[in-house]
Amino acid sequence: MSFEVKNQRQASDRLRTLNSRATESNEQRKRRTHCNALGNQNRIGAEMFDARRNTLQLERVRQGILKASNRLYLKNKALHYDPNLNCPNFPQIFIGSLSSKCTFCGALKFEAEASGLCCSNRKLSLPELPQRQRLQFPLRVAFAITINKGQGQSL
Repeated sequence: MSFEVKNQRQASDRLRTLNSRATESNEQRKRRTHCNALGNQNRIGAEMFDARRNTLQLERVRQGILKASNRLYLKNKALHYDPNLNCPNFPQIFIGSLSSKCTFCGALKFEAEASGLCCSNRKLSLPELPQRQRLQFPLRVAFAITINKGQGQSL
């Protein structure tokens, strides 16, 4: 079945359903929804445990794809990182590498990121960090102190 034939069939089915539901009374609508609910209950009850679990998993995947297409779902997600978020379901998310350098300050940046975004085109500059002093004793002195203390001596 070609794509066009399938789309035409689905469109005619939608129109037929729309017309039939537009003309049905409240009583007919209640009866239809009740029959649908009973049919769903019977179908779910007849499923085996594994089949039901697979059906639920497929539904979760489908819901994830629907959420992926919703931009509001992704609002502020960068600020609240969730490692369990399945990024391939979200076509808006592209995780790249920091492969470019800023032409002004030399900071690593993403390939498509605007130039000078990190330093405002060199309008913002941070002072170099001073070299930190060593907080640990040199190992020989520390070893000598430990040995001498163990023997009750002092340096």
